[in-house]
Amino acid sequence: MSLPELSGAALPTTWLTVLALAVAAGALLTSYRIARRSARERRRIDAMQRDLQIFAEASTRVADSLDHLLRGDVEPAGPAARVTSSRRYLLHEARERLERGEPLETLTASLGLCEDEQRLLDFVQRSGSFVERVRVA
Repeated sequence: MSLPELSGAALPTTWLTVLALAVAAGALLTSYRIARRSARERRRIDAMQRDLQIFAEASTRVADSLDHLLRGDVEPAGPAARVTSSRRYLLHEARERLERGEPLETLTASLGLCEDEQRLLDFVQRSGSFVERVRVA
């Protein structure tokens, strides 16, 4: 066999090897992109689950409070009403100061907010838009 015959026989094998390498590189790149997209979606779902948990806990507490009020276990007037309105004032004040750019940790410490109030303010801050008002019947 001469050299041109050997190189001619090796040419298809070389092209097949190059093609196989290109397909493998493409598959690796596609796998990397899918893995990145999957991780980003997982983080997004985790954040949504945290937000859902915050709202579920808050709505459960509201339902319990409403149940106590309807059964008559708690009197709506008196010191309890003043505490509730003062908490609303504190949350309103915290939201305004948060809009002005104060850090959440500073607000929590200076206003004496509880963990639930801090988590709700954190959610409002992360969402980028502030809720205008929550009306209580």
